[in-house]
Amino acid sequence: MTSTLIRSLEAGESSSGNAGAMLKHVLPFLLSTSGLESSAKEVQAFALSTLLQIVKKSSGNTLRPFIPELVERLLGLLSSLEPQVVNYVHLNASKYNLTEQKIDEMRLASIRGSPLTESIERCLDLMDDATMTELRPRLEIAMKTAVGLPSK
Repeated sequence: MTSTLIRSLEAGESSSGNAGAMLKHVLPFLLSTSGLESSAKEVQAFALSTLLQIVKKSSGNTLRPFIPELVERLLGLLSSLEPQVVNYVHLNASKYNLTEQKIDEMRLASIRGSPLTESIERCLDLMDDATMTELRPRLEIAMKTAVGLPSK
């Protein structure tokens, strides 16, 4: 199913209606407890990989209706996917002869180069005025519910 969807997205504008219809069914599944919110790490990884491919391969017209929800969810993933050891080192920075500022700089450098950030930036590049209006309240929610530094 994933490869069919990705091929449809790669086909471009000629099958954008077909790809859009497929995304209406696939994205809710990938963003649900059967995908990203699953307790199984393998399922989460598959759902994330598929989402990143969808964002990368979709045309703007096909992806635009889904951008507000995608950006909100991808922002939340920045923190939840960060290894817990980073938080441990941050809390115990003095034991490792590091400053919290240095750790935060390393975290930000890591975030800037991540595939998640690339996908978020691609979504933002594809937005129009209507999508921006729809995204604004979702960004507020994401900022209020963000737990870690990467999402903020």
